[in-house]
Amino acid sequence: MLFVFFTAITALYFILLPMLPLGTFFLSAVRFITPIQVIFSIIMGFLLSILILLSMRSYALGVRINKGAGAASVLTGIVNVFCCTPIIPLIIGIAGASSPFIFRYSPRVQYFFAVDYPIFYLVSVLLLTYSILTVASNIGCCKLDPITGKNVPSLNQEA
Repeated sequence: MLFVFFTAITALYFILLPMLPLGTFFLSAVRFITPIQVIFSIIMGFLLSILILLSMRSYALGVRINKGAGAASVLTGIVNVFCCTPIIPLIIGIAGASSPFIFRYSPRVQYFFAVDYPIFYLVSVLLLTYSILTVASNIGCCKLDPITGKNVPSLNQEA
């Protein structure tokens, strides 16, 4: 099951990571993938597939998980959008800025996201790792009753 999730999510990242900085959605953008994006596609695909499997396991055990654990997966997909799409000028415009302000500062912000994207990928990997550790610690704190097969809370979980 891990291999299936890993393959599907990594393929999705192989498509999304080079596509979004170009500001368009087309499959032939895969030919523009950089080595950094290949490495982070594999890492984030592996981490996200582990997070999904651990979340499914914790749901099957009836263990409460932190709902913020999935926020890391959303962040990994959104970071590239800020580079070359009209989202930054739109946010600046919604904030009430004038057109000269938008024309002056939105290219600088978009350039920051375009050039420093490995930093955001690294933050995404760290958030995914933290989410995995959080979900895994919630699963590890519980015991199963051998007779009923249900979750028996330990002393750490009750506190």
